[in-house]
Amino acid sequence: MKKLALLVFVLLFLVACTKHARLYPVNDLASTTGVLKAKYSESGTGYGEITIVMPDGETLSGEYTTGRAINLNFGNILSNVYGTEGGAFGTGTETVLRLQATNPGIATLYGDRGTMMQCEYFVGNRAGKGRGACKKNDGSLYRLEF
Repeated sequence: MKKLALLVFVLLFLVACTKHARLYPVNDLASTTGVLKAKYSESGTGYGEITIVMPDGETLSGEYTTGRAINLNFGNILSNVYGTEGGAFGTGTETVLRLQATNPGIATLYGDRGTMMQCEYFVGNRAGKGRGACKKNDGSLYRLEF
């Protein structure tokens, strides 16, 4: 009986830890896919797995990492989507100053048919909600919201 109760608890925990995100097309290359839906695991460690099934059936899978430090190259994809002046995000130190109460993160996904996607995002302090940007290796740009 204890094993069954433990199994039920683990299954409920795993189901509760699966979250969803949406990727909204920004440029013409991305508009052919429409809005993409991502599933990711939430473990509370700032690290997890993420999966996106493309409209053509290709599955992109990879990992994300959320931290507290930011490297100098962070923000390139964000600036492609949001711009460098007056947008929701800036680049370099401008981003750190505007988003002091957030944690930056990156995600990298690879598809089973050769597609690669990189994402940059910020997670706020409110219920793990965040925004960011993603770029596929064909130049498609997406606004990320979760």
